[in-house]
Amino acid sequence: MNNKECLKCPAPRAESSACQIIVVDDEASQHLLLQGILEENGYCRTVTASSGEEALKIIAADSVDLLITDISMPGMDGLSLITEVRKLGDDFIALVVTGADDKDTAIAALNAGAFGYMQKPVTVDDVLYHTRRALEYLEMKRFVAMQEEASMRQTMLAHGGRMAALGEMAAAMAHEINQPLNIMSIVVQGWEILADRGRLKMDKVLADVGKLRSNIERISGLIDHVRCLGHQNRDLTEIYPSEVICQALDLCHVQLKKHNIDLLLEVDPDLPPIMGVANELEQVIINLMVNARYAIEERAEHEDIRGRIEVRAACIDKQIEIIIKDNGGGLPAAAARKAFEPFFSTKPVGVGTGLGLSISREIIEKFKGTLTLCNQPGEGAEFEIRIP
Repeated sequence: MNNKECLKCPAPRAESSACQIIVVDDEASQHLLLQGILEENGYCRTVTASSGEEALKIIAADSVDLLITDISMPGMDGLSLITEVRKLGDDFIALVVTGADDKDTAIAALNAGAFGYMQKPVTVDDVLYHTRRALEYLEMKRFVAMQEEASMRQTMLAHGGRMAALGEMAAAMAHEINQPLNIMSIVVQGWEILADRGRLKMDKVLADVGKLRSNIERISGLIDHVRCLGHQNRDLTEIYPSEVICQALDLCHVQLKKHNIDLLLEVDPDLPPIMGVANELEQVIINLMVNARYAIEERAEHEDIRGRIEVRAACIDKQIEIIIKDNGGGLPAAAARKAFEPFFSTKPVGVGTGLGLSISREIIEKFKGTLTLCNQPGEGAEFEIRIP
């Protein structure tokens, strides 16, 4: 070994030197040489094995980050070893060592998934260069996997937030569907009674058919509406805010009534259209209404108040302004500053995802608008949506 040669390669980073490395070669002089080079240059967690079978037992007991293996070994060769280790898990990287006249086998190793190869006799520069590159690649691979997992988790939670908004309205939907079902049931029972008495006339049946049809259409419309609300649509189209607001409030009013919360409406029915996605704007309205209802319920547990939510919508300065204001006591100043941060929530663990306001702001910004909070501690919260 030559100290001057070592100076040519930068020292490994702290996270790389903490990696677990195993060197496999049936010649003790070879695996001890590689182990010495690595340990003297900061790769302290380096172990050796004299055969593929021995290496596999070590790796099965303790995972490995970097596998450096000779290709030609009696028993289990290097390629077979890489294949067997991959069955235990794919979170590692492999380098192969081959004789100078064995390039074809080395290429076969690369095709089998090895990251690179070194030719015997190895030099300090070779070992450190290939080791550093392999571990940097592994680190990048793990980082990308972590980002993809985080992105997928956030997407799933965002979808969960959308479904949670629907779940909050489940009781309202049950009421909305039960009402026409009850009407239809009464009509049919009336027919049965009249038929038993021999007094059911065709003109009576025909008169009632219209009632049945209108209630069937009402149920069908409710189901279609919920299906659309749960469906993700990214295309901006021309929508009418007053219609969307009314649809959202239709899903909320039963829950508000159940919790004795007054709803004050000042919505201009002739608001001009905006470019947006109807079910996404409706999701925002529902999120804000659910948050307001929850805040009022929390405050009502400690104070004798009558819950109140105000919903106002008007066209001001060529912008649609939608305001949702409650008397739920508002947020503490520190919480108000974090209100729109992903995963932040003032609700207990297991209640909500902490994504409602974050997703709502993203939706409104997609419509080229803004969603802001005017917090009044001790009184309530007022959310303002402005969309061109």
